[in-house]
Amino acid sequence: MKRKIISILVSAAIVSLLWWRIDLQEIVQVLKAVDVAWLLVSLAMFVPILLGTAWRLYYLVRRKTVDIRLRDALSLTLAAGVMNLVLPSKMGDIAKGVFLKNHGAMGGSAALSLVVLEKANDVLALLLWCVVGLIVLAGTGHGWGWLAVMLLLALAGSWLLVFSRRFAAGCFQAAGRVLPAAASRPIESLGGAWMEMHEYVDAGTRIRLLVFSTVLWLAHLLQIWLFILALQVDNVGFVISLGLTALALFVGLLPFTFMGVGTRDAALVYLYAPYFPAATGAALGVLTLFRYILPAIAGIPIFSRYLTAVRQAGDIRGPGPPEKNNSGASSIRQ
Repeated sequence: MKRKIISILVSAAIVSLLWWRIDLQEIVQVLKAVDVAWLLVSLAMFVPILLGTAWRLYYLVRRKTVDIRLRDALSLTLAAGVMNLVLPSKMGDIAKGVFLKNHGAMGGSAALSLVVLEKANDVLALLLWCVVGLIVLAGTGHGWGWLAVMLLLALAGSWLLVFSRRFAAGCFQAAGRVLPAAASRPIESLGGAWMEMHEYVDAGTRIRLLVFSTVLWLAHLLQIWLFILALQVDNVGFVISLGLTALALFVGLLPFTFMGVGTRDAALVYLYAPYFPAATGAALGVLTLFRYILPAIAGIPIFSRYLTAVRQAGDIRGPGPPEKNNSGASSIRQ
């Protein structure tokens, strides 16, 4: 909780400085002038994005004979969004593994491996679209070509982590040798879950999952481009926005901020400076924050139900015996 409070304070400080330098009144005027029709279209994108995210989890878990419905996966996705607001380091996503462990037919490490694979696919897909956008921007100069090459190398390394067991094992072993003992322990745990993922999920499933995640992240980036249109900006093409927005989202992944607030806002202002004023970039940061806040609000009643279920099952850290249904498969239905 202390870390969460510090991250909120850091984000508040960065945003306050950013808005002070830009002029808060200008940002307010930009938000007041928003095109309501485009804004409603962009907000409507939450429906396919959330359903797609839930289906991906459903697809992963269902293939392992766990009795889960799509609406169960959607509930888990929304509940994780709520927990990401109050728990540090995206622990809400890890909590999905706890739910699967306590109410599913898999062990804790297997459930964790699925969640880790899910997040790895998010990073891979975002990297891919970022590289595509930056390759297009490379023609404009400003060092985009070099950045595209660097991210392409990062994409290749991430691809090998997902699809090459030997490469992944070597990376985790090297990290364990280089890092101090305090940092190597969590790396060792993550490496164990990652190796189990390679055994638990076949290569064909991983490929299909990556293809789906790439399409899903195209929808994410399309939503933010629709935010740009809602701010009445018409000189930013969708392909260009792929690289700039994806890069800003990566900056938002830097630690010590609350949900990327502050660092992501500053990145949007800086990266889009050639296309629209700083006040519009700051307003885009506000709309982008809705992508995290609104699903979390929708998940509050669902989160309460799952929290009660976890408490009834016992300590959240315990193994939690699987609940059997009549067909012998385990169920996580609530």
